[in-house]
Amino acid sequence: MNTFFKCLTASVWAATLTVSAQSPEEMLLAVLKSDAPQQQKADACIELGRVGTRAAVAPLAALLAEEKFSHMARYGLETIPDPAVDAALRAALERLNGRLLVGVIQSVGVRRDAAAVGTRSLACSAIRTLKSRRRRPSRWDASARRRRSRH
Repeated sequence: MNTFFKCLTASVWAATLTVSAQSPEEMLLAVLKSDAPQQQKADACIELGRVGTRAAVAPLAALLAEEKFSHMARYGLETIPDPAVDAALRAALERLNGRLLVGVIQSVGVRRDAAAVGTRSLACSAIRTLKSRRRRPSRWDASARRRRSRH
């Protein structure tokens, strides 16, 4: 067992001893809502993927728009067996752009959400992402080759 899981387990047990009325999911959600360090929030996202229910969907979906936590929030959401996750990911398709949007599109594919595949929002989101990319000249572009040959 690696160090990160040992620390997480120790902190969960310490929290359990002080507040025994909370379930593991409630404790992990409290970590997400607190001012905990980035690593603890990322660990909580991973654990919520294992023990999360419908109650974990909204807090994890709120993290989809944050650059630091989007990947870990998607990781947690992808494994929660609740249809609310699919709805949250479809809603995120409408409000995200760039790399965050590409990640959500990937999560929709991982969950095999048939309702999202046929929606116009998924196609529009993919097109919007492709248009937002800046094209960098490759080393094989004619203009780049001309510039290199002059020197």
